[in-house]
Amino acid sequence: MSGPASALHPAAGLEAVLGDPHDPDSVCSFASAVANDEAERFPEEAAALLARWGLDDYFIPVTVGGKLAAFDEASAIIRIVSRRDPSLAVAVGQCFLAAMPAWIAGTTAQQERVAALLRAHRPLAFAMTERAHGSDIMAGEVAAAEAGGRYELSGEKWLINNATRGEMLSVLARTDARGGPRGFSILLFEKSAAPPETYAHLPKIRTHGIRGADISGIRFRGAPAAGGMIGNPGDGVEVAVKTLMVTRSLCPAFSLGAADTALRIVLRFARERRLYGGTVFDIPAARAALADARADLRACEVLAEATARSIHVAPDQLSVASAVAKYFIPTTIEDVLRELSVILGARYYLREDYAHGMFQKLLRDAAVVSLFDGSTMVNLHALSMQIHALHSRRARAGEDDDLQPRLRVMFAHGAPLPLPDFSRLALLSRGRNDIVDGLPAATESLAGQSEASRLLRSLAGELLERIEEHDQAASALPRTPQRGSTQLFQLARQYCVLHAAAALVHATAVRHDGNDGDREVAALALHRLLRRLGPLPDVSARLSDAAFIAILDSGE
Repeated sequence: MSGPASALHPAAGLEAVLGDPHDPDSVCSFASAVANDEAERFPEEAAALLARWGLDDYFIPVTVGGKLAAFDEASAIIRIVSRRDPSLAVAVGQCFLAAMPAWIAGTTAQQERVAALLRAHRPLAFAMTERAHGSDIMAGEVAAAEAGGRYELSGEKWLINNATRGEMLSVLARTDARGGPRGFSILLFEKSAAPPETYAHLPKIRTHGIRGADISGIRFRGAPAAGGMIGNPGDGVEVAVKTLMVTRSLCPAFSLGAADTALRIVLRFARERRLYGGTVFDIPAARAALADARADLRACEVLAEATARSIHVAPDQLSVASAVAKYFIPTTIEDVLRELSVILGARYYLREDYAHGMFQKLLRDAAVVSLFDGSTMVNLHALSMQIHALHSRRARAGEDDDLQPRLRVMFAHGAPLPLPDFSRLALLSRGRNDIVDGLPAATESLAGQSEASRLLRSLAGELLERIEEHDQAASALPRTPQRGSTQLFQLARQYCVLHAAAALVHATAVRHDGNDGDREVAALALHRLLRRLGPLPDVSARLSDAAFIAILDSGE
């Protein structure tokens, strides 16, 4: 599969190290992934192979001696791992999530300790959620009390990835009995530094997807947080929210990796499976469905890469960009996998046989991604609260002289990036969204005289009209709507589609290399996005056929 994952050198190197996934004797084969899943067993051998390759270094910033210099590179690596086994990708991704509070607000000593544990291949976990409160983190009851110059933790964290395997946990705990936005802090709890009687692991929780992952919990009984507090007392919620902005930007890689493998499996099946005197590949409806799947995947990977690069280029806007990506990409990929399952027929449902039963595992695993780092509803709510500000600011977008240079860096695939500056992360974007604000200029710069290029320009113009309609709908709503307003949630869903479509236009304008086949896929993707917002003239039949030819020509 082409795209961001195969174009970045470390990810391509990892792909080669992992070997042929169809070889049952490979440590990272589909056969071993399904076997571990059936046994609800953590993929230890595959995790050890990733450790030997040096995966952990890509979760440590270069400023702390690691290799994390570009978040699109980290995203590509996670995508490669997820192609083999989303359970494994989620486990290693949790280590990155747990480390982020230290990278954002930790002391030098705390950062060095977290880095040392990662290099020693000791798993980490971020303990935020509790059984009674779920995503309502400010209702959390786990408390941290000062005692003898240190903090001691009491209470229970539940539904935590790596809670049992993890050596160090970043724990969001109540440090002010009154609670509220300044009532919580993040503390570093290290098991080897705590008396065994002060904590206990909760049983592994059986899950529908990622069955091999260590989804469990931990109970504290006056357990010392030897790693100390991240930042100052009361900083916990702010640091946690900023952490999630970053990690939400990488979560789409789990979904993209699963989609990569699912599309490969189904394309191979279509070429091999004989029906009605030919192959599934010969059936026009099947070819159209495959082209549609690839087009949707293109829209998702463009958005994922732009969001990861936004961490470097526009971190003050990440509250919007990460919420859009975390909602749009996992839900879109879930739809893609369901559509592909129709082509695979009965075999999508089998836990063995074709591709070792990998497709059904991918279908289950991908459905879990929407829950990570803030559920679909959490992300839509976060976005809905900024809809009015985003609408108000758009009229002033032309005043920003740096807008176009930022966008060129954001969408120039593989171009050098500045090192991330986490101090620039902001809880709200204050109405700024470069991707939507800069769309008029991107539309004007769409080059090319092919039919696909002309269609792209027409669709981009239609997108601008849809954005204007969205602005009008937003301005008609009260400035202080009821919490959880259904109208605002609907506008937030629509805004995600508009943002994703605008990203596709930017990427096509910046990266045009005269490849008309690539533009056919982009045009189909943009057409499919706009159809989510309302009726359009139906050109999908012609586009699907041309896009399918482009897929075959590219070797996908």
